[in-house]
Amino acid sequence: GDFTLEAARVDRTKRIPTAPWDTIFNDTGAGTEDEGTLAGLAYAHVFPRDLEVLARLSYGRFDYDGSYPYWRPETLLPERAVTADNSRGESWAGELQLTKGFRGGHKVIGGFEVRANTRQDQGFTDVDFAFQDRSDSTNWGLFVHDEFALAPAVRVSAGVRHDHYEGHGSSTNPRLALIVTPAPATPVQLL
Repeated sequence: GDFTLEAARVDRTKRIPTAPWDTIFNDTGAGTEDEGTLAGLAYAHVFPRDLEVLARLSYGRFDYDGSYPYWRPETLLPERAVTADNSRGESWAGELQLTKGFRGGHKVIGGFEVRANTRQDQGFTDVDFAFQDRSDSTNWGLFVHDEFALAPAVRVSAGVRHDHYEGHGSSTNPRLALIVTPAPATPVQLL
């Protein structure tokens, strides 16, 4: 019906035998491992009088570990050491979008979305140095978009979006496009 459930899972191990970043050539300990999980539920419905509603809620998680063995040059005899990095991310996201159609091909879209990054961890370790950062943040955005037909094959699209990134400030961005369709399924856009 009006509900869509999506889910995805990725688990990957990648070995790096080519010795990038001064690592040891063909060392079996050189490589990365990452895992990703995504689950989302969406509701989309078209109401009478050309009003559409789209609501989404999703959860995502990502884990990454990298291992890079190298020979320590400052030792008298070659000594194997390992540099490692890691990251962990977890987030929840929600979106609400309303679309209203009007006569003559005129359409207005407005909405709100929010992302709560509940985990944004990263780390790095080496023989002489270790770094670990644990953080979280919330980002949100508001947008409105207007699309209307100037002629059967010519449309104008205009909109504005305001985003706020916790710890980094805000950004407001306009968008303007002229869309010409000289032949079916062949739109040309000037942005």
